[in-house]
Formats: sequence, C-alpha cells, structure tokens
Amino acid sequence: SPLFSPPSSSTVMEASQGTCPADKDPWPTVYSNTLSALAAAEMARRIAQHREMPPTMRFPGAEWLDMQAILYGSREQSLFFPGQLWGGMAADTAIFMQTALQSLTLKDSEPVLDGSSWRILSKLGAGYSTSRLRGEIVTTVYACIPRRLRSDGSSLPGLELTLSARGSVLHDTSLRTVEKKLLDAVSKAVQYIYDNY
Repeated sequence: SPLFSPPSSSTVMEASQGTCPADKDPWPTVYSNTLSALAAAEMARRIAQHREMPPTMRFPGAEWLDMQAILYGSREQSLFFPGQLWGGMAADTAIFMQTALQSLTLKDSEPVLDGSSWRILSKLGAGYSTSRLRGEIVTTVYACIPRRLRSDGSSLPGLELTLSARGSVLHDTSLRTVEKKLLDAVSKAVQYIYDNY
C-alpha cells in the first residue's frame, strides 16, 4: 500500500467549497501557542552554543549533530546547492539583523583577519492571526559579528548576541506595517547593543 494516496475527487470538491472532511481535533484542552521573547532567545542561544553549555543546561538527550540539523539543515546532499550545507536557521529568509547591521557603520569597515567570521542564524514566524485579527512577525536571531577596523583606524568590537523580537499590528493583513515596526525595533536594539557593548 502506498504511503501517500492522492485525495479523491469528492474530497477536492468539498475542500474547494470551503468544507473539509477531516475530523476536528478531539483534544479537549487548547494550549496557548506563545513563547516569550526571552524564552525564544534563550532557546536559540542554547541551540547555537550547545557544545559550550554545561551538560545541565543542554536539551536532554540532544547531541551536537541534532543542533547542527536545526542550525544548518540535514546533512544530505542539497538538490539545489550541491556540495553545500544548506538549510535550517542558516537558510532563513528574514534579514532583520542583516538590515540592522547595514545601518551601522559596518559598511565602512574591514574585517580583522583573526579567524573570526560572520554567522547569522535566525528563525522567522510570520502571518495573519484570524483569532487576534493582527499581522504578526516573530524573529529570533543568533549572530556573531567579527571584529572590524574602520577606515579611520578605530576598531569596532566583535560581537556575539541573541535577539528575539515580536511585532503585532491590528488588521495588517499584508504584514507591511508590522514588518517596518519590527525592523525599526531590531535596528534600535542592535544600535543600543553596539553603543553600550
């Protein structure tokens, strides 16, 4: 018997008419699907720094290979990027952190050749909540920015940070307004970190 069989024509017709033959989830308890920004940032930090964490702080039963799969995707050969490890948090489409860093003076600087390198790993959640009637975006980022030298000879310190931010705007079905607000918040947070590091 096949693992997957295509839906019958009656199922397709019912679905196109706005009905669905699937049974309603019988679970009587509904749990909130929310996570605080602090908890999300801490989770990202523990995933990215798994090897540096004391064993009591690691996710139970998790190995570094498990964390690598979350961060970089599966170890299988990529169909679209042969020979490259592609996927996971490294392949996130969100560029909030990258855009925030561009607004700093990093573009007028050169990396210090001390073996450090850029690393930005992030997870994006975005959509319109019909229960809250809000456009919502959540981004959680673990970033390593190498030490850099400005053209005037001054130095920008290397930086390792974890950041999580959530934006929510009433009736923003296109997510354009919440995206602008979230980018502004991430940019201000990154600027504050650089100013006070």
